[in-house]
Amino acid sequence: MLYDLTIRNIVLIDRLDLEFAEGLSVLSGETGAGKSILLDSLGLALGGRSDAGLIRQGAQEASVSISFIVSASHPANRLLQQHDITVQDKIYIRRKITHDGKSRAMVNDQSVTVTFLKQLGGELIEIQGQFDQHRLLNPARHLYLLDSFGNINTNAIRQAFADYQQAINALETHQQQTAEAKQEQEFIAHSIEELERLNPQPDEIDNLTVKRHFMMNAEKIRASLSQAEQLLTGQTGSITQLEQSIRHVQAITLDDDIGKQLKQNLETALIEMNDGQKNLSMILSTLDSDNMQLQEIDDRLFALKDVARKHRIGAETLSQLLETLRQKASLIDAGDDMLAQLQAQKQKAYEDYVATAKQISTKRIEAKKQLEQAIMQELPALKMELAQFTVNITQKAEAQWDGKGMDNVQFMLCSNPGQAVGALNKIASGGELSRVILALNLVFSKIRNIAVLLFDEVDSGIGGQTAAFMGKRLLQLSHDRQVIVITHSPQISALGKHHFHVSKLIKDGSTISQVKLLSAQERLEEVARMVSDGTITNAARAAALKLLQGGHQYQETHDG
Repeated sequence: MLYDLTIRNIVLIDRLDLEFAEGLSVLSGETGAGKSILLDSLGLALGGRSDAGLIRQGAQEASVSISFIVSASHPANRLLQQHDITVQDKIYIRRKITHDGKSRAMVNDQSVTVTFLKQLGGELIEIQGQFDQHRLLNPARHLYLLDSFGNINTNAIRQAFADYQQAINALETHQQQTAEAKQEQEFIAHSIEELERLNPQPDEIDNLTVKRHFMMNAEKIRASLSQAEQLLTGQTGSITQLEQSIRHVQAITLDDDIGKQLKQNLETALIEMNDGQKNLSMILSTLDSDNMQLQEIDDRLFALKDVARKHRIGAETLSQLLETLRQKASLIDAGDDMLAQLQAQKQKAYEDYVATAKQISTKRIEAKKQLEQAIMQELPALKMELAQFTVNITQKAEAQWDGKGMDNVQFMLCSNPGQAVGALNKIASGGELSRVILALNLVFSKIRNIAVLLFDEVDSGIGGQTAAFMGKRLLQLSHDRQVIVITHSPQISALGKHHFHVSKLIKDGSTISQVKLLSAQERLEEVARMVSDGTITNAARAAALKLLQGGHQYQETHDG
């Protein structure tokens, strides 16, 4: 339920603090008193468009705060958990607007986006006006409402449609790739032949570049290595001197451990130096034999880069290009077989989708009958016993099939015998529309978990006994959820458990709207005003008293 509402500096409201209660609450007041401001404020708190024009003249900012009490398992609390927002005993929502039109939204003291605020508000409250294209009147919602009423699980049709779309996309992609490949088939074959002769290897460019740099500096390297070899092997080289050192040591007797270790060290050093000299000789020999290899490297690099330029790619990616071209060639060779396979997969996915969609359609036809019957049972009590409510199910064109199936669903109405059946949101008059909306709410209240329903002048165009019947149905609707009604009907007002009055006054030269919870006597005066259309007489008070007593008696009889 909506627990409280706090408004600061919104249009004609400077300060307003309201607390609501369970059951049916009514708000009344003369036209222009400020009832629409309450709706605008609620809309703002629930993600409506932020507009600096809502800020009361002279104020720098405006704000609206509301709180709701819902069960722990309510979808709104699950939504908070999904977005890592702390779940508390109440859901606190606050929206602030500054003079530049910017706004900030908070839920349970955590910043949220306006998009999230709208999503959360959709789980908490539904505001229904006489001509609003809201959930129950919007034809785009009728398929969802029928599925919800019939408890129809549409997961299978969504999956079947996704599989069908995937099969279509796979086939179209293959056809496109095959067509492109066939257009350049001759070029592909020539390119593969050329690349296979060239046989480019991964990382070959980098390796050749490094080797070329090494060989470009070969003379310097050869001179340094030759000098190093001379220092090792010359008559006065290190190896010769080390050999002489070893002979001198071996000529004497050194039996202690240090002497033995000395001999071993010198012999090991000689072995290492001989190995180093062999490696030096090998490298020098390689350098001497590579005189012609530098030209070969240059030729190889030129050939690789020349082919790469033809294909407008880097030479380092030639091996990848060869693999890609081989795949394209393979696609051409195996294209017909793959095409037949993908066409078969598409046909199967199509047949699976149609079969699943037909199963869903059959369930919808059964749900349609049950929904029509449920609505028709409500209409007599709302003085529409001659009306005919129907659910029109038609099949979409194949191009419009989607994850919801093949069906279009629209709620239809024939108000009186002999009249044409038409779309609900177009054929009904204002008063009829109000009553059908209420009938729909009574039926769908069993499957929808909206915490609060707010009706904005749904009694427009009706009065007398019909309004009394509507009030009784609103009271019935409020037994398992909070219902708030903005009304001009004394019959509906008399059935409310709580009555708020909206009025406008001049204070310090400024116009202010205020809202007050009426006492029993104040409520009598307000209902008398509504009965008499403004002029309160004793007869109006007597009529108002009779309505209130009747409403109280009806509540005691039917409450809960």
